Amino acid sequence: PEFSKMQEERFKQVLKKYKVQAEWIHIANSSALINSLGSSGNLCRLGILSYGVYTHPSQKEKIELKPVMTFKSTVIQIKEIPKGATVGYNQTWKAQRKTRYAVIPVGYADGYDFLLSNRGKVLIAGKLCPVIGKVSMDMICVDITDAPEIQYGTEVILLGNGHNDIRVENLVSLYNGSSYELLCQVGRRAKRYYYEKGRLVTAAPLSRRDFVSSDYPNSKLNQIIQSAIAQRINSEEMSELIFREILRVFFYNQDRDIRYRKDFRHHILFTESSDKDYWKAETTLSFSKTLQRDFFLVACANSDKALKEYFKRNEVEYRWLMDGNFQLNPSAFQLSSVKVNDIELETRINFKSEAMEIRCSHPALKNLIGQEVRYEINTLTLYPKSSHQLSVFITELTHGVQISFSYPETLKQIECVPFFAGQNKYPKITTSKNIITVTTKPEEWVFPQSGVVFAY
Repeated sequence: PEFSKMQEERFKQVLKKYKVQAEWIHIANSSALINSLGSSGNLCRLGILSYGVYTHPSQKEKIELKPVMTFKSTVIQIKEIPKGATVGYNQTWKAQRKTRYAVIPVGYADGYDFLLSNRGKVLIAGKLCPVIGKVSMDMICVDITDAPEIQYGTEVILLGNGHNDIRVENLVSLYNGSSYELLCQVGRRAKRYYYEKGRLVTAAPLSRRDFVSSDYPNSKLNQIIQSAIAQRINSEEMSELIFREILRVFFYNQDRDIRYRKDFRHHILFTESSDKDYWKAETTLSFSKTLQRDFFLVACANSDKALKEYFKRNEVEYRWLMDGNFQLNPSAFQLSSVKVNDIELETRINFKSEAMEIRCSHPALKNLIGQEVRYEINTLTLYPKSSHQLSVFITELTHGVQISFSYPETLKQIECVPFFAGQNKYPKITTSKNIITVTTKPEEWVFPQSGVVFAY
């Protein structure tokens, strides 16, 4: 504690000397919290304390901790040996009497430390049983001579709760080890069961998990993904097609945090404008999505090449291709309203070569980051009558789509051509007076590069 106090005092001096102004300041770990240190900051990093493990025996007087993790197995074999017989490699344990022992299918390859050879204890049927002989790669042996009730298949607790001697702190004290180290050693061969309030939530057999190194090059990751698809569908050709045409759209050949849109609704209304060669186009786009930052962009470009670049940027939520005859300005393309959770956002325009970026933000968005929010983007612009078609694209993985087009009486014989990839390639098309609507079911996924063309 005295050294910890000295460390904290030095930390305070550094903060004062350099006039540190930061939102979060901390030097406190689990021990500091228990020992009432770390008052110089406003945050505490709970490390091993969150596992229910003491870092020092003296802490037991200050706080009661229960281990959150229990490592279990079962008895797979029971044997009897005479006095003088040995168990395990190198004959390190010799029976001092006629002995009955159990074989447990857990070894150092599973994380049960080799240094617990002839030292460790396990709990079987409420009784402590000593580990005898060396811990081998795949099994340990325990003396059950004084517990005749133990039979084949009986549950074994290797570490965790139930008895003080099998708490991880006490097991590692047998060989001057680290609690963290022993917990981290429990490897991928051990199946995990996750409980919440005593109820099993999920289970994960680690033998079937995929572990991929974070420093793998993109080419290696692409190869792993494509190979996994090929194995699942038993077709190299189809896996290459799926990866190239679908997954690459998500990743752009780089790591990417994939988010998806939900309840996507896009309505376009054409009416006559003051310019006889153009329709007045009013659009309303709304969808739900997890907010990733405290701003997003709306992009308007007057060339396909310029607009294409904005499809690669995940901070862009709306893209519009403007007729090349117009100079990009707020009168040619106008954001009439932009909201997140009914909060009217502030906008700032930035002109680029062949493009206009509109930055949409609000101080309140910072508190919504990481939450699912509702976007609503309304625009007003002009659309050339000479085009004879209107295209609406799905640019992200989307859950449930509704796209509608309202048109004036002067437009006749509107043809609706959907091109959907996902659970349903044939969305429902409904037509009423001067409006065509394309919808999928709310639970259906639609992949990027899907969309609708309204031809007239």
